[in-house]
Order: sequence, then structure tokens, then C-alpha cells
Amino acid sequence: MNQPNLQLPGYKDRGLRIFAAVAGALMATEFGGAGDILPRLLSWRFYAEFGSSLVIALVLVELIAYVTRRLDRYYDWKKNPVPRTALQVVFGVLLPAVVDFLLAALYFRLFGMNIIEDTYYLVYAFPYIVSLILLFNLYYLVYYFILRSTIFERKVRQLRPVERNTGGGGRKRKEKEVFVVSSGAKNIPVPVEGIGYFYHDQGHNYLCTFEGKRHLVTWSLNKLEGQLSRERFFRVNRKMIVNYKACKHFEPARYGKLELFLEPEAEIQPVIVSQGRARRFKEWVER
Repeated sequence: MNQPNLQLPGYKDRGLRIFAAVAGALMATEFGGAGDILPRLLSWRFYAEFGSSLVIALVLVELIAYVTRRLDRYYDWKKNPVPRTALQVVFGVLLPAVVDFLLAALYFRLFGMNIIEDTYYLVYAFPYIVSLILLFNLYYLVYYFILRSTIFERKVRQLRPVERNTGGGGRKRKEKEVFVVSSGAKNIPVPVEGIGYFYHDQGHNYLCTFEGKRHLVTWSLNKLEGQLSRERFFRVNRKMIVNYKACKHFEPARYGKLELFLEPEAEIQPVIVSQGRARRFKEWVER
């Protein structure tokens, strides 16, 4: 089974779900009714139909909400679009449609009617309910991306460095996009997005690319940290700065520390996220 994805804070829409259930139940009742609405309001049968439709609607919206939350946890829309779409269709659309049909059939059976032979439920009400199920799934899809975008922007604001003056002229700090390193007589430009991590070893500082190539750099890690994107890079300890994309996974270590596994693998093992940085590291990873 897939490992759990990063968690969204939750869909704060209980009031909307109740409203949608009431509105949907009222409309479904009208699909099954005949005659003017006012005389029907005086009939007990109207309230029996509405009450049963409301129960079914509440079951359906809660089922869709539950399925969506579970799939969000294990099948992210952006990371697993194909399996997520298939599972959402099966468990978010087809399953609620089947549940609706079975509950409606049970309701009609209580009144001695066969839902297929004695009613027009499949002709009028059922297509309407399926359209509402599809609409509710679409609502959660849009809500998901709004939540994800909001969380991402919030974390970027939290991690974005404060621009500061670097000296005369009032120039502001600018993140580097390319580091030029030396290899023999060659000067090689290395784009920041191609760097997996920077590290300190035996008195020297190095960068390691995602291709596994290591280059000596002349800047201190403190200076490098000030030139890198806080969204993309994190200082895990005094001797290493890592790129988010290089983080393969991490495990708990002693005394509240974390052991980090990188790709490409670091020459210095183990890679430990210090206790004082562990909480901030987890927040940085959850984007």
C-alpha cells in the first residue's frame, strides 16, 4: 500500500454538506412527487419521502467526504493522478450511486413497490442524484487544489528569506541560480536545481549534483545558506545543506534527532538532522 501523503488540514465544510444534503433531498422529493407543492406540504407522504431522501443524501455526502479524505491520504492527485482518478470514480462515484439505489429500493419496498417496475425512479430521480454525486466529487477536487495551493503559499512565505541590504546602494539579497565551480583548468556552471546537497568534510566544502558529481566550493556553508532558496534547501546540521528533492526518506533517531537518507547517497554517513532542527525540518518537508 502507498505510504501516507502529506496531510491537508481538512475540509471544513460540515455546514455545506448538511445544506447540500437538505437541498438535494428536497429536489429528489420533488422529482418523485406529482401536483402542486402546497397541497403536498400538507400530506404525510411528502414528509416521509423527504425524510428518507434526507437520510440517503446525508449518507451519500458523508460517504463521498470519507472516501475523498482517505484517498487524499494515500493517493495524491498530483503524484498519482491515474490511480487516484480510477479510485475516485469507483469509490467516490459508483459506490455512492449503488448505495443510493439500494437505499431507495429499500424505501420503496417498505411501501410494497418495486423500484424498477412500479416507479420512475431510474428515469428521473436517479440520473439527477448521480449528477449531484459527480458535482460533489468535482467540488472536492477543486477544494483539494485550493487547499494545497494555500498551504504551499503559506509555507513559502514562512520559508522565504527576508530581503535585507547587503551594503551600500541599498541592494537587496538575491538568491543564486548558478554556482561556478572549478575542475582543473575548467570553470563549470552548476545550476542550483541540479544540486542535491552541500556538505563539509575534512576542512573543505563540497557540492554534490543529482548525477553524483562532487565539486569543491570556496564558500562557507553559512554563506551558502544565505544564498539559497529556503523553500528548496534546508540546513540539517552544521555540516550539511540538503535539497528537498534529494531527501529520499528519514527515520527517527535517538534523542529526538532524525536520520536522513539522500539520493544520491552522501559520503558522510549517517546524515543526522539535529534535535534543534528536527521539528522545522518536518515542517519544511510537509509542503
